[in-house]
Amino acid sequence: METRQSRILRALAVFGLLLVMTSCDTVAEISFKNERLNSLTVLGFRPDRCERTGATLCEPPGCGRLYFVMETASGPVLPNMQLTDLDGRLNPGVNFGAEAGDFVFEKNVLIQLGEDGADKVCASEADCAAGFRCLSQETLSTLLPADSKIPGASLCAQQASVTAAPKSLRFETQGVDPMPANESTQGANKRGMSVVLSIDNSGSIVGQLEGQGNIIAEAATDSSKQGLAAAANVPTNAERLSQLGALEFALFELAGTGNGGVRDVFALDPKFNTSFITNLESVLKGLNSINATQRDLTPVWESHLLAAQAFKEAGASNFSRHVLAFLDSWPDGSLTDRTVDGVITALSESTVDATATVVHLDSLSPTHPDALAQRTGPYSDYAKLACERRGFYVYELYPAALDAHMRRLALSFEAAWSVQLEVSVLDSVSGQYSSLGALPAGWYRLASSMSVNMAQNRVRAELALRPLGRFSDASEDQRLLFEVKAQ
Repeated sequence: METRQSRILRALAVFGLLLVMTSCDTVAEISFKNERLNSLTVLGFRPDRCERTGATLCEPPGCGRLYFVMETASGPVLPNMQLTDLDGRLNPGVNFGAEAGDFVFEKNVLIQLGEDGADKVCASEADCAAGFRCLSQETLSTLLPADSKIPGASLCAQQASVTAAPKSLRFETQGVDPMPANESTQGANKRGMSVVLSIDNSGSIVGQLEGQGNIIAEAATDSSKQGLAAAANVPTNAERLSQLGALEFALFELAGTGNGGVRDVFALDPKFNTSFITNLESVLKGLNSINATQRDLTPVWESHLLAAQAFKEAGASNFSRHVLAFLDSWPDGSLTDRTVDGVITALSESTVDATATVVHLDSLSPTHPDALAQRTGPYSDYAKLACERRGFYVYELYPAALDAHMRRLALSFEAAWSVQLEVSVLDSVSGQYSSLGALPAGWYRLASSMSVNMAQNRVRAELALRPLGRFSDASEDQRLLFEVKAQ
C-alpha cells in the first residue's frame, strides 16, 4: 500500500514543486516529459438551483455544472502541471478552458424514463412526452454515443443540444489552492478527509420481505450482495488517490427503524470505541462484517442525522466531511418526523458542513409482486439531498453496475474540475431547441459523448447506457439524470 510519505512526494511532483527543490533543469524536464491526458471521468451534474454563486445560463433543470476528473498515466491532472504540447503550465481559463472548443459534446440524445425508472418504451409518439419522438432501434443506433446498449424496442427520445460556457472552467480541491492568483481555482485548506459510509443492509437486499421471515429469492434486489462488495472501492480508491495524506472512515449499517436501525460499526466495536478509524484494512473488515445478515427496513434520514452528530463528536478537526449512502429503497425505516429538509439542515451546520452522495439501486431483477410494488423510480428527495449538499445522486437498475459507480465516486471527494453547461431539447413540432423546464414533469436521461481538448491532448468520455456483458441484460448507466418539476 502506498505510504503517506510517498503520496506527499507524488503530490509535490504533480504540482511541479520539484522545480524549487533542485537547480537542475534536466530533472524538472524529465519529471513532466510524458505527462499527457490519459482519461476523462465524469462524476455528475448539479443544476444551477444548487449553485449558490455564478451566472445562470438559463432556467434549471438543464443548466448547471458538470463535474469531472482528468488523469495522466501517473495521476490526476491538476492546475500548474506541465503537459505535453501545452503552452506553459496548465493555467485554467488562460491556456485551457477559455475557448468553447475545449469542451465538445456530440451524440446528444434525451430519453424519457417510465415510472419504473427504465427508458420508456413506446409504440407511437402518443406514448411519449409532448415534443418527443418514438425512435426505433435502428434510428437510436445512429444517434447514441459509442458503446451504447441498443434497446430491444422503440424508445421515447429526442435529440438534444449541450454547450459549455467559455471561461466557465473551475477547479476545486479540499487541499491547498494550487494557483491562488487564478480565480478559476479554489482550495478549502483542509488537512484530511472524513467519510461516513452508510450501507443499506435491509431485508429487501436478499429478498427477506417479512422481517425475519423466509428469504424469497425472486424478491431480492441484490442477491449476490454486489453493492456491499462495491462499497469497498470507496475507501480503497480514496486512500490510493488521496493527496491530503490523512483519511478516516466511519461505517453505518442500516437495518431497522429509527435511530435503533442504524448501527455505528466501529463505535460499537470494543477495539475502537469511536466512530472514525484510519486503518484501511480494518475499514474493509468492517464492511465484510455487515455482509452476513439482512433484515428489516432502511432508516435513511436517521443515518444522515447520526452522521452529522458523529462528525461533531468524533470527526477530526479541519477535515473535509462526506457521507456516501448505498440504498435499495426509499427511507421506509425512517420515522415520520424525519425529513430530507431536516437532514440538509443538519449537514449544513457550520460545525458539520458535509457533502452527501446517494447511490440508489432500484433493481429491475426482482419478479416477486411484493418487490415490484416497492420500486420507486428515481427518488426526488435523494436528488434534492445530493444536490443541496454538493454531492451526486446515482440511480442504477443493475447491481453489477455498482462496482464502476463506486470506483468513480471515490474520485469525487477530494478534487474535481467543473464547467458550466446548458442542455436543451429539440421540439419535434416547432423544430427549435427549448429549455428542459418546458418538458412535462418527470425524469429524463441525457446520453452524450464528451471530449476534452487541451492543445494536442484529447480525451473522451461516453455518457451512455453500456452493456455489461454479451450474455447478460445488465447495463451500467452513466447518462446524466434530470428531474423536471411540475410547473
